[in-house]
Amino acid sequence: MGTNIHIDMVIHGKHTAEIRKMFNRVAQAYDRTNLVLSFLQDAHWRRAACKMLGVTAGEEVLDVGAGTGASTRTVARTGAAVTGIDISPRMLQIARNRCKRFQNITWRLTNGDLPFPDKSFDAILMVFCLRNVSNIQGFLCDAARVLKPGGRLVVCEFSHPRRFVAPFYRLYLRYVLPRLAKLISSDPAAYEYLTESIEDWYEVDELAFMLEQCGFQNTSWKRLSFGAVALHRALRGPE
Repeated sequence: MGTNIHIDMVIHGKHTAEIRKMFNRVAQAYDRTNLVLSFLQDAHWRRAACKMLGVTAGEEVLDVGAGTGASTRTVARTGAAVTGIDISPRMLQIARNRCKRFQNITWRLTNGDLPFPDKSFDAILMVFCLRNVSNIQGFLCDAARVLKPGGRLVVCEFSHPRRFVAPFYRLYLRYVLPRLAKLISSDPAAYEYLTESIEDWYEVDELAFMLEQCGFQNTSWKRLSFGAVALHRALRGPE
């Protein structure tokens, strides 16, 4: 599939450097803020994503957008060799400090790309990070490149609830979440960006179609929390 490509993040007027600064600012209170804003569901979503990935000991796993290492730790407990990457040095500093006892985690600061050789990993996990990439399909195709044939990809992202939940969810995103963020976050503006990026995100079938366009097979998804979050799973096709 060729060499890796650089995917510059340009979403809602923000470039990679701006997004890096934003995550550096929120890093210290990131986990606590997410727990409150998700009504204690954040950890549940991450565990569900890791379970869907189905990692076993000895596998090579890439955690994209590892952040403070919340999901990385869960994967590492399986005995897999985990590489956690992120664009925020402050996030990775916290992750390193919290994961010192894990000898099977390697941390790497990146610039919005996947700087790895072809067929490097058995599985890839992306938890709440894909929205921050402008060229979603390009990034997913690069993920296919670094996966081994038959390798698994799981994407955990916010989604769009349907029916009676949808209006209440929009109300929460637009009015409640920003006010809560002002009370508990070190950078409330970052959570205005969060609201915008969630509302502009793809429907589950649209993301599944992009995965298939990149050569992924057996795509499926599972909705969590009345559809507020969706887990996508796909396999890299054979050669």
